[in-house]
Amino acid sequence: MTIREHADKTEALLGHRAEDIHHWIDRYFDAEGFTDFLRYGQRPGYDPYSHRKHRHCREALEEVRKEFRGVYTDDIINAVFERHVRDDYDGYFPYREDFENGAFREKYHEADSNHPNPDDLAEYFRGRHYEKMAQAARHRGTRFLWRFLLPVFTALILLIGSLFVVIVPVSRDNMLNLKKEMIRELTSVAVGVLEHYAANIRSGLMDSAEARFQASEEIRRMRYGSGNKEYYWIIDGEAVMVMHPYQKELEGQDLSEYRDREDTDGVYLFREAALIALSDGEGYIEYWWQHWDDPGAKAPKLSYVRYFPEWDWIVGTGVYIHDVEDQLEKLTRRLGALFGGIALVSMLLLVWVLAGALRVERRRDTAEEGMKEARERYRALAEASMEGYMLIAGGVVLFVNPVLCRLLGRSEDDLLTSGPEGLLDDLMDLNHPARRALSALKSGEAPSGSWTVTTRRPDGSTWELQLGISRIFLPGSNGHIVSFRRPLTAGERIGIPEVPGAILGTAAAEDIAATISESPDRVRVLETAGTLGDRLTRLMDSGAPAAVLRRAVAEVYDACLSRFADLAAAQLDNVSMAIISLGSNARREMTLFSDQDGALIFTDHPTLPVDEIRRHCLTVAAEVSTGLEKAGFPRCDGGVMPVNPRWCLSESEWKSRIAEWSEDPKPQSLLELNVVLDRRHAWGNENLYAALDSGLGNIGRDSPGLIRMFRSSAMLYHPPSPKKGSGGFIDIKEALKPLEIQLRLMALIHGIRAVGTLERLNALQAAGIIGNSSATDLRLAFETFWGLRFRKQLEGHRQPVRTDDGVDLESLSELERRNLIACLETVENFVKRRAMETERI
Repeated sequence: MTIREHADKTEALLGHRAEDIHHWIDRYFDAEGFTDFLRYGQRPGYDPYSHRKHRHCREALEEVRKEFRGVYTDDIINAVFERHVRDDYDGYFPYREDFENGAFREKYHEADSNHPNPDDLAEYFRGRHYEKMAQAARHRGTRFLWRFLLPVFTALILLIGSLFVVIVPVSRDNMLNLKKEMIRELTSVAVGVLEHYAANIRSGLMDSAEARFQASEEIRRMRYGSGNKEYYWIIDGEAVMVMHPYQKELEGQDLSEYRDREDTDGVYLFREAALIALSDGEGYIEYWWQHWDDPGAKAPKLSYVRYFPEWDWIVGTGVYIHDVEDQLEKLTRRLGALFGGIALVSMLLLVWVLAGALRVERRRDTAEEGMKEARERYRALAEASMEGYMLIAGGVVLFVNPVLCRLLGRSEDDLLTSGPEGLLDDLMDLNHPARRALSALKSGEAPSGSWTVTTRRPDGSTWELQLGISRIFLPGSNGHIVSFRRPLTAGERIGIPEVPGAILGTAAAEDIAATISESPDRVRVLETAGTLGDRLTRLMDSGAPAAVLRRAVAEVYDACLSRFADLAAAQLDNVSMAIISLGSNARREMTLFSDQDGALIFTDHPTLPVDEIRRHCLTVAAEVSTGLEKAGFPRCDGGVMPVNPRWCLSESEWKSRIAEWSEDPKPQSLLELNVVLDRRHAWGNENLYAALDSGLGNIGRDSPGLIRMFRSSAMLYHPPSPKKGSGGFIDIKEALKPLEIQLRLMALIHGIRAVGTLERLNALQAAGIIGNSSATDLRLAFETFWGLRFRKQLEGHRQPVRTDDGVDLESLSELERRNLIACLETVENFVKRRAMETERI
């Protein structure tokens, strides 16, 4: 049956279609990603659909309930799930063991009951599904952006529109009101003159004709405004001109039919003035009039008229208002520029803010999709792992993976309630260290370790398994992971015979390195490199010194780097290059968590551009870096890697860089030299490395300024002291750093070409620069620090988080604690002596 048919049937029988539950039961994969593909995808007979037998059984019922709880009730989930499975297997509801013993094969239920085509599989395994989700997130981000921008654009349009709808008209009215107020007050002055002469008539000082004449002449002479060109005029109630200072030819004429313009739109200005004055006593009128002394030019004018009833005269004066329009035009331009600038700045700020918000939104969407996929991947890892896992916190079993159920022949509910102690065979020694470790799980103090134990299955049969306990850090609490697996020899895990007897020396690392060097592809390299942690644990348990452990890590790292480089470079022609190990890789002082410090040098070509050659080299470097990262060696946080173009240079570019360090020492030069002074040829053309090594070998002699800067910087590093409030923790890496830096500086000053810390110490002792007693103490301190560091890292190498280098003093025995403190004092005294020697120079 197809998924649609399943949904149709459950809808008809149960009243619930629940197509999403049917999809969950029959979907393609439980996990995605390149990691699973590398682990399983190239194995003969690999079937990416085999997960379905874990969804087609009774034991999956609890999982489907958790998946859809809150979407459907438990009764609906139970009914739909059971109906689906029974329809697939002729009414039978299988157990998981039915698939394990071959009684059933899982069914395929896609639309055409076919496997997906190769393109679908490639899309799945290469993470293309995630790319599609990220692209969809980008589209959602674009919509998110427009939801913000559209209101802002609308607000800006309304703001600019208000300039022409509100601000400009209001400004024009304000300017006209100011002019109206001015001419009204000025007209009051002229009327005051008339009142004065009228008073003279009433008092008998002047007769009426003389008073009228004197009044009109006095008003004729009155001027104001720019250049004293503004004036007054007088008409009577019949619109007859009494006085006009500029156009005397109008005096005595009836101007009731006079219009300001000779067209149908002209204003009968004097008739209108008389009507306004006689009806209201005063008022304003707008019209066109000759512009001052230019008879051929007219301009808009605003006049105020006031009626003097005693003489039946109307006094008027006006001002030109074209300047109002000019000022409004200037104001409009300025406001337009101002609003435009504000809008532009606002848009830029908005775009900047929204770009950040959009990035956050897109990252959130992408992260959500990634988290969904990660959840599926981790679930699949738990289900597809070859080991059975049980997660315990506070003595309570939180999770068991299906592998453990199959391995022990028990149900998930049984394992969740019984815990790990009940899995051991009753005949096992009661004092067995595994029993004590499991008993300590309830208190959260169980030690990490691995033991061979005998377990008992429900049918009474016993099985010898490897029990492992490791700590895990959960939000708000600490927990433990208890693992069970069939004991495998290291030889079985990597496909080569086990080294007989006790594992001593470096045989364990040598056989891993040899297998890596002969591996036909990257998958084989990664599988083999994955056994290093267990090998190192066995080396340490067998009493191997820290020097052997350091060498083992270095040899595996070198083998991985060389093999990845060989595989990548096989695709290139005529490109001569060399990869250089730097830092701890060069000193052969690596740990399980050491970074990929390194650089690359390539030959200058007489015709090819250097950037083209660099591009080919970076292709190889990228393959190497990615492979090393998957093998467990993380990328350098500071970017000191061949894949960084700054550290992938031609011969001539390296010479220029060395010259820059020597001739113009800067703090950055010191940082880079602290890495480059520890160097070793790792892969490729040894002559290229020799040329670089020769140039760096003279840098101390040729740059005294750099040496002085190096001395000053070296004195800043001191080992941590338990007497200075360290909280009972000592960072071993910080304890090693001042010793490494001081010996590096001394080797540089004295021209010693040794690279490793102990090699430099031995060379300085042989040259008589460091005394025998001091060299012995420093050597002991170095080995003590490294022994503690390796033990801490190996104890936690199975944990899903990177272990730090902090050592709790309380976790050490009294002898170990006293020895560590004495070693810290040894290094501190050495640094102080170096400081005093520097002051005397």
